[in-house]
Amino acid sequence: MNTQLPFTFDPAEHARRGDPSTSHAAAEAAQSLAQVHVERILRSLEVGEGTAETIGDRCGLDNVAVCRRLAAMERQNMVARTGRKERQRNNRPAEVWEKINHIKATPAP
Repeated sequence: MNTQLPFTFDPAEHARRGDPSTSHAAAEAAQSLAQVHVERILRSLEVGEGTAETIGDRCGLDNVAVCRRLAAMERQNMVARTGRKERQRNNRPAEVWEKINHIKATPAP
């Protein structure tokens, strides 16, 4: 996918200096995957706000991947917490997220 999203992913933040070279290679490879995840999450949030579970259901990512990306996207002012919570399938409360309006996802291919 070709995108103009302002999402940045620094592989150096995902592998420690003393980690083996394979960890650094994995962090480098994760960069393009992170971008794909961000695009899918933003397209999901264009449909409407939701919990990580709801967003994951819409875009085909698991809850853990969505949570990881939402935290990074929040730091970069792409998404925000609404201040509301909704129950997940396991009946636990979860944050409801929304897309910040100035961010646009690229159309799905």
